[in-house]
Amino acid sequence: MILESYGFVEAGKWHPSGRRKSKIEARLSRLADKRALYAFVVDNEVKYIGICDNPETTLKKRMASQCFNKCMPELIEKALKANEVVKIFALVPEEFEYKGLKVDLVRGLEYPLIEQLNSKWNDELKKYRRQK
Repeated sequence: MILESYGFVEAGKWHPSGRRKSKIEARLSRLADKRALYAFVVDNEVKYIGICDNPETTLKKRMASQCFNKCMPELIEKALKANEVVKIFALVPEEFEYKGLKVDLVRGLEYPLIEQLNSKWNDELKKYRRQK
């Protein structure tokens, strides 16, 4: 898969949950305490690319916050109801400096990856936000 060629690793999966208002929960097996870029993958197709936007935000915190966004839980829940596996892949990029400036590769890689991988749920989320 192309994500792995960029250094992404499988970090967990989404599961149905009767305990949460959103009816879904992320179960992470790796990188839960790291700041990362992440991708949701269904049937080897990258559906969504996102980031832990703040330096203090871990993958675990970001996955918990995904449940509170209206559009994303609906997309994930629809896939789960269709008996599809929604995997979570993550990338923790190496630190990088340019002429003494620390470069935030988590932020810097997000849009090029969205464009390169044509992630459909990113488009759905844009449409949803425009309607609000």
